[in-house]
Amino acid sequence: MSVGGGAASLTLPHLAKDDEGLYTIRIFTKEGTTEHSAYLFVSDAPASVNGAPGAPMSVKAYDVNSDYILVAWKPPNTVNEAPITGYFVDRCEAGTDTWVQCNTAPVKVCKYPVDNLRMGHSYYFRVRAVNSAGISRPSRKSDKVTALDPAESERLQVIKIEGKYDIVIKDDDLEGTVEYKEYFCTECQ
Repeated sequence: MSVGGGAASLTLPHLAKDDEGLYTIRIFTKEGTTEHSAYLFVSDAPASVNGAPGAPMSVKAYDVNSDYILVAWKPPNTVNEAPITGYFVDRCEAGTDTWVQCNTAPVKVCKYPVDNLRMGHSYYFRVRAVNSAGISRPSRKSDKVTALDPAESERLQVIKIEGKYDIVIKDDDLEGTVEYKEYFCTECQ
């Protein structure tokens, strides 16, 4: 936000189509509080190939298991492009910058079960749309997801530190560490 010359401006960098929506800004001044709402439209980034579709949106992971995760998304907003013929799903193991394409042929629906994952490892996912003109830019990456057996994940506690670090504790690690003692007050009896 910058203020000067009797005006203020707000710059929102690195937006994606997912960020489109109604926003309200509240300003506190000497005279009081004022609000203004506006609908923010976000244009897709220029296509990597002329006529290629926009990037898919809202990539999320569902049905998390020890060796596969179901990834789902919303199709891009298309205006003048050719119809979408399918999607490629990519994965990236947390802590690396290497994206690996998961499917060899485009899938026709907005979900895909990614398999051959390593149990206990965390991943990000992204999706690219395909049409007759080419392949879209990648979607925004998903939240980090850890491949775990559903029964195992119920036995885990995750503690977040400063929003950056995760400490994962298994209930098994805590078993046997609680000591129970009874104290009697001899004067109370």
